[in-house]
Amino acid sequence: MKLKEIIERHHWRKQLKPSLQKRYPISELALFGSVASDEHAEASDIGILVDFNGSIGIGFF
Repeated sequence: MKLKEIIERHHWRKQLKPSLQKRYPISELALFGSVASDEHAEASDIGILVDFNGSIGIGFF
């Protein structure tokens, strides 16, 4: 099974987004890079793009 399919099958956005939204003004989460283009290797990392509704400020770090 492809890594992207595994990530999508586990509904990672639906699980991760609500918990992050409790702490930060997040509007969207998306995959990018080799996983998103289905060109990943076994040692590839997973790139996650986070779009914010507003300012996250210095407290994010």
